[in-house]
Amino acid sequence: MMNLINLIGAHVLLKIDENYKLERHDLLIQNNTIVAFDYHNQSIPQINMEKCTFFPAFFNLHCHLGESIFKNISGKNWTLDKYLNYTNKINQNMSVVRRQAEWEKSSLDTILALKKEGTVGFCAARSAEICQKYSFNNMSGYPIMNSEKLIEYKEKGIEGFTNYYKKNQNELCNVGVFFHSLYKNDLDSLKLAYKCLENNAKFLSVHISEDAYTRNQELKAYKKEPVYILDDFGLLNNNTILVHCGYTSKKELELIKRRNSVIAICPISNLFLNTQLADLNYIEELGINWCIATDGLATGRTFSMIKQALALKMKYPFLSYEKLFEKMTEAPAKSYNKCSFTGRIELGTQANFLVTKNIFKDESHFFYNLFKGNLNFMLFHY
Repeated sequence: MMNLINLIGAHVLLKIDENYKLERHDLLIQNNTIVAFDYHNQSIPQINMEKCTFFPAFFNLHCHLGESIFKNISGKNWTLDKYLNYTNKINQNMSVVRRQAEWEKSSLDTILALKKEGTVGFCAARSAEICQKYSFNNMSGYPIMNSEKLIEYKEKGIEGFTNYYKKNQNELCNVGVFFHSLYKNDLDSLKLAYKCLENNAKFLSVHISEDAYTRNQELKAYKKEPVYILDDFGLLNNNTILVHCGYTSKKELELIKRRNSVIAICPISNLFLNTQLADLNYIEELGINWCIATDGLATGRTFSMIKQALALKMKYPFLSYEKLFEKMTEAPAKSYNKCSFTGRIELGTQANFLVTKNIFKDESHFFYNLFKGNLNFMLFHY
């Protein structure tokens, strides 16, 4: 009975027959895993949770570790190109040692901010090491891009990826490819990304048509719509995460549906950079898999998944609170693809759920208060 604890009488948000239900249960926890519901044994240590509600923690399918150093930018006239020029100028004025130190500090700030906002897992480039240190669920992308800052990863080729994979792939971390952007890459990059997928890369994450300028750059570079380019190179499948897609055509969206790929939408970042949000009316009509994400702290402004969801609902009022909640728990968990985190509170999953010292009349009452910002919650971890 080592490392056992029984949480007694909690109100637990469950998914039953594809509907959310609040039910009273005891949860038996062993080594941070839910091993039984309603198991009664007086010899096991107990904690009375009758005045608490448990609900699944969040998973952020797209963020950047290094942007926290730019979090104080302000103003309303930002564009993606202006932002990239601004950050590049700052990075170029730093020594390599200073740049690495700032990135490490920013990474730690990101981890702590995500945790504070109820997030227990995320997808970002070069995130394996810090996530292992802080026991985060993680999708760590090996960066492939033609930038001065990160070109060394591409230059190391498939050997660089396989070494990174062997070092970091584990029970909490899935290693994949962070392709960044099509227009920032070339045919050699596409071929390398495919080799990585052939050599066990668990996912590929890529920015697609984030704004009108990058859309034009994609078309100029490849003479073809970007989603079709990915498909031509065998890079469009159920392990592909397409970030933004604000200027993606309906034909491309239909191809995304056929390939069962995922779209990660970063609402506040798109609004801050004065770009279009993805066409959720058509995405929902097609039944494409999609998730809510934050982007980096500079353009995303906050790591609160709740605030990101509310920004999206302002644009698409038809989205229910239940749908929004699913898109930051269960939906990204499918891309993470590890049984320890499913976006649900269920047997065999981690006991990394959120706890609030409130009880609710029903599920609707819970979701209303959650999205109205009326709840204080914390991460349970045993």
